[in-house]
Amino acid sequence: MQCDDKKALSSSVGCILVLTGFFYLNFISRIISSPLMPNIKASLGMDHGAAGGVFLFIASGYLAGIILSGIISCIIKHRSVIFISAVSCGTAVIFMSFSHSAAVLNGFASLTGLAAGLYLPSGIASITHIVKPSGWGRALSIHELAPNLAFLTAPLIAEVCLSFMNWRNTLQLIGCCSVAAGIIYYSCGKSGNFKGRMPAYSQAVSFFRMRSYWIMLVLFSLGVLSTLGIYTMIPLYLIAEFNYSRLAANTILSISRILTLVTVFVSGWSVDRFGLRRTLSTVFIVTSVLTLSMAAASGRFLIPAVFAQPLAAVCFFPAGIAALSAIFPEKSRNVGISLSVPLAFWIGAGLAPAALGAFADRGMFRAGFAVAGVAFLAGGVLSYFLDIPSVKEDAATDAEK
Repeated sequence: MQCDDKKALSSSVGCILVLTGFFYLNFISRIISSPLMPNIKASLGMDHGAAGGVFLFIASGYLAGIILSGIISCIIKHRSVIFISAVSCGTAVIFMSFSHSAAVLNGFASLTGLAAGLYLPSGIASITHIVKPSGWGRALSIHELAPNLAFLTAPLIAEVCLSFMNWRNTLQLIGCCSVAAGIIYYSCGKSGNFKGRMPAYSQAVSFFRMRSYWIMLVLFSLGVLSTLGIYTMIPLYLIAEFNYSRLAANTILSISRILTLVTVFVSGWSVDRFGLRRTLSTVFIVTSVLTLSMAAASGRFLIPAVFAQPLAAVCFFPAGIAALSAIFPEKSRNVGISLSVPLAFWIGAGLAPAALGAFADRGMFRAGFAVAGVAFLAGGVLSYFLDIPSVKEDAATDAEK
């Protein structure tokens, strides 16, 4: 049977794991700057605000990349889009390593984000094409292992590499791995062997009229902030506020992500068992409490708070992506994702870190995290207003009866 035929989750695991591997390289190319930032910051003479601004440029490029993906995937197959994303993203990361000023770094950071952004709509479209809707929660949980594994390994990779090379060589190594993976995939990969649907103005207008579209835009922005946005600033937070060394900060950052490899599956199971609205609301409320705890903690309570926050935060994405997939029709799903995810990533992974950096420059790092915690609580309430025409919600209702 061809990999692109829609079938049960168990018979599609191979294709999903391949796409998960690509998502890992795609994600680590965007976040490796976080554990390297203390070195980059010192090398280029940047303050906290400028350091946070790098992630705004990555997110801005990512915004453009996901939007372009919806157009490119209707011209060439999703498989080719994934290949182009891997090779161009790796090349941009390599060029980032040659930066000798913040301006040049930001320019190549934008290109890295743009290239990385090409992947997600095609990757999600490929997975939801080969797996039946009843298995989306678990399939997307497997796919979401990629960012969680990247969160875990990026600080370790940075510290290992920095022990015998500089930050520039580390970026070059990551970039070469991405380029090589793209070439191998194009030679051997089979998933995504179909085209997307051409974006249309009328289609965009119909999406913009959907209440659930705007709710998901807000929820996705908060979800990205709770994971990627906060993650990128944790090393600077620990170093600036609590005088941790770079090695200690990156070690804490890495270890704090170990159990997320387990909790992300809890979210996938919860979606299939209890439904999307209930899962999303619970995730945001718990994340809010833990983020506020992290903002208030100090001394012996600080590290447990840093460890606990991501355990809940990572549970957003399987539920969030499944919600997006349920809201938009299959033939235009890549377009719907392209119209919602980019802006959410720009806000949550771009504006938010820049804002946290601005708080830090004013001696208000803790206040920035507290504001984020309050926003997550609002997300928990907003989740109940989603209109989701999904079999998952029906299944949950039947189970209750």
